[in-house]
Amino acid sequence: MMTASRGHTASGSLTQLSSEAPDITALFPRDAYSDGIEHCQEILEAREDCKARRDGGFVTGDVAIVDDKELQGQVVAELVGPGARLTFQTRAGVQPLLVAYAKCLDKFFSIDVNVVDGDDNYYTFSFSNRRSVAAPETTGGVDGSIVKIEGHLAEIPMVLGAGWQYISADLADLTAKAFGVAYFSTIQVRVNSSCRLFRLYFAGREYADIELPPFLRLLQE
Repeated sequence: MMTASRGHTASGSLTQLSSEAPDITALFPRDAYSDGIEHCQEILEAREDCKARRDGGFVTGDVAIVDDKELQGQVVAELVGPGARLTFQTRAGVQPLLVAYAKCLDKFFSIDVNVVDGDDNYYTFSFSNRRSVAAPETTGGVDGSIVKIEGHLAEIPMVLGAGWQYISADLADLTAKAFGVAYFSTIQVRVNSSCRLFRLYFAGREYADIELPPFLRLLQE
């Protein structure tokens, strides 16, 4: 199952909060960067990759850190132009939910997720706003979504509105329905231009904003 909405109803709820530490693996930001998220490893690598492509004579975009007015001036990653992408390597992403706060910049963007099953077989999900109303060539039975499956690749459309979107993908459910195997973990998440990215993390369940670690919260004190 995959959902996308403006805002997040669970984020605003302050009732029935658990006293247990949240079951979360953070990807962006991975921690509270005292010297700014522009120094996180994935941002530095993305900028170096764009520079190398540009130096090689290829038309390429860029990855920048910008203030977003809609988020009251909080800093976000902006990916614009060909080849601009953020790649997050992980073996710790065993939680089933992949959560992202992203803003579509009125252009195509995608999120590619590489997962493995218990036998270390690789599968890829490509979530994109490129094909949201096309007729499916193959259906994976993923809650009525339009899904195209070829071998170990599943292409799943994202239907996104304007502004910041809360995107949640149940990778365990999707893996079972699309490929007929049990989800074990995620090994890589790649966010491709053009979009703005504010938060990206794995979670064991849906969490209210106040339950998240402070550096992942949408509402900052």
